[in-house]
Amino acid sequence: MTEQKDFFFQPISRYVGNRDIELQGAELVAFTTKLYNYVEDNSLEEIQRSNFFYWLTYALYCAVKSSDTTTVEILSAITIKILNQDSEALEAMFQQSASEGVFKGQSFFYVWMNNYSSLVHGEVRKSNSLLALALLFKKLLETPNFKFCSL
Repeated sequence: MTEQKDFFFQPISRYVGNRDIELQGAELVAFTTKLYNYVEDNSLEEIQRSNFFYWLTYALYCAVKSSDTTTVEILSAITIKILNQDSEALEAMFQQSASEGVFKGQSFFYVWMNNYSSLVHGEVRKSNSLLALALLFKKLLETPNFKFCSL
């Protein structure tokens, strides 16, 4: 899926490949590793200019759908790292809208909350996944000037 060079900077509509597949298992782990490395290797400004948050949200969707607790924990930790660097930057990322897929037109914050709701109401409850996202949302609520309720 991620063989295209610089796919973090490609407009989603020009991404070469199937954007509708649901990653799981080794593919999801490899993709999550690319997301983690991207955050480690790039400035916050570069992350904001890229499509990183789209792909991070996509990975969360896949992890929740496939009940991959470890990946949900890693994605939450990546998001908390961004929050700790610059809460306003993270807020701006959450306010972006999905341009394609099931959540087209919805804010990324809505998508994250929908994933949380899926974990709460799903047939298989993964408590560590719930805790990871609950910790993230708790940190958002505790962050001064973060407009959590307006998202």
